[in-house]
Amino acid sequence: MAIHSKCPKCCGRLKLNMEDAGTRQYCDHCNAPYEFSVTRDQNERPVLYICQSLTPKQKKKQNARRAANQQALVAKRQMVIGFACVGSIILVLIAAGGILGYKHVTSFESRLSQLASSNESTVETARYALTEGGYEAVPFLVKGLKGESGKVRDHCLDVLAALGEDGKVGLDELMSGLNHDSAEVRRSCVTAVSFLGHSGRTAEAKLVELLRDDNENVRQAAFTCLTQIAPPHTVVTKLIEMLADSGFESKKDVVTWIGACGEDAKDAAPVLLPLLTTADRGNVQLRRSVYLSLGLIGNAEPQVLTALLEVVTDQEELFELRKAGCQSLELFGKSDFQIATTLLTILANEDESLEMKQTVGHTLTGFGGMPIVESLSEMLASTEDADTLTVCVENLRDLSGELENTKVIANSLNV
Repeated sequence: MAIHSKCPKCCGRLKLNMEDAGTRQYCDHCNAPYEFSVTRDQNERPVLYICQSLTPKQKKKQNARRAANQQALVAKRQMVIGFACVGSIILVLIAAGGILGYKHVTSFESRLSQLASSNESTVETARYALTEGGYEAVPFLVKGLKGESGKVRDHCLDVLAALGEDGKVGLDELMSGLNHDSAEVRRSCVTAVSFLGHSGRTAEAKLVELLRDDNENVRQAAFTCLTQIAPPHTVVTKLIEMLADSGFESKKDVVTWIGACGEDAKDAAPVLLPLLTTADRGNVQLRRSVYLSLGLIGNAEPQVLTALLEVVTDQEELFELRKAGCQSLELFGKSDFQIATTLLTILANEDESLEMKQTVGHTLTGFGGMPIVESLSEMLASTEDADTLTVCVENLRDLSGELENTKVIANSLNV
């Protein structure tokens, strides 16, 4: 799926692919690096965040420019001191400090209000000014996150993403935002904390609490944030503890998050497996998430393989669960002869549905290799079942584009 937006630097038209979310991309017009992510608001509408991604070289240049501006400001103040007497200096500094400070604050406040403008040029100017303001602009950006305008919140998040760990000066205010009555404000503050990296670990305990939030978007944002600021083993440990809590109801979310942790969550397999046989067995979506996560964490222990093979071979089981089992087997079953043999048996079974055979065939194609080609070729030559013939031909054709030696495949397709 592709969506369109504008480059945060040159405002050129961008075509964004959802698969590229969270990775650095480059503008086709100005070649500026940028990153984007997509979440959903309280009305389940997609919300796009896009910001310019600064390279280390650009970050260094930006810091140098800020340092030069600071030195220039100091030099100007020293000139004032040099032309005034001691008594006048004190009075001038008090007056100038108050006036400059007021103008400085007023400038950031006006830029923040400009983010709500319908004029794109005005908005881009305000974003640039707030980004250049660095850590001094952070309190005003956090104030924008707590406002009622979703548009302003989105722009503030983009600027905070560009500032990165410079935003840590606003951590205390962000922490208070995590307790806000509005779910959208809580989600925005959680997202802002994720930009702080390890500097945001102060919020870890509160983020763990938000994994139990009533709002799904807040829960998802809290998990994503934890993966950004905390070590993987810490995140997995907290998730396992949540699964062990019998009073916790949103187990499906936790199981999905464990799968998203990948191989860092291998130790979670003993906690996931009981969910397939206990009172939770009636929860189809939970069981589906368990089967998928078992494959994603890559724990190929015998009890895990047994659970996956059982659901795949059970003809009385729901198709979506059997399909989830096949998808997991494809992730780590390439070198396991037992898995391939079991799947080939399903494919040869005349009582199996075409839908299931196609799923099994896709998994076997994912394994690849000449042993699979030879097995499919033998089945093609011996079976009389129309569905099995169809799947074998489709899969052999798919494999012919991946293997250099296609002689066996060509001979099979000519049978």
